[in-house]
Amino acid sequence: MEKNKSLDDLLSALTDGLSDEELLLASIQSDIAAAISTARTAKGLSQQELASDLGVTQGLVSRWENGDVNFTLQTLARIALKLEIEMKSPFAATQSPVYLTNKLRTHPYETGPSYAAASSKSKKRGWTVRSGSQLTKV
Repeated sequence: MEKNKSLDDLLSALTDGLSDEELLLASIQSDIAAAISTARTAKGLSQQELASDLGVTQGLVSRWENGDVNFTLQTLARIALKLEIEMKSPFAATQSPVYLTNKLRTHPYETGPSYAAASSKSKKRGWTVRSGSQLTKV
């Protein structure tokens, strides 16, 4: 019980004076860093190997895993595809998972202009829309 109180006191001292936005950002960055590190080590990749695969430096991968980076969505998507991490948008009206295999992907948008735009771009990259919401490699 005493250890929990000490930990609570420490966390309170560390976060004292931070805005709700800063706390939310720190939480998201921590979640992303942990997911990248866990997935990379589970695949048996070193930071250098992941960096080489993604065309970045080992130092940048280290910064990702320490939560020291404000990611672009493009970078997060590249990392997720390489490490086979499932990504979901917290802003999507309905959650459809994006399966990260080369055989089949389910696109998160099933209707509307966003889906149409994504579909045409996907065709250019060798993916074809099937069954309204599925993309398959051609």
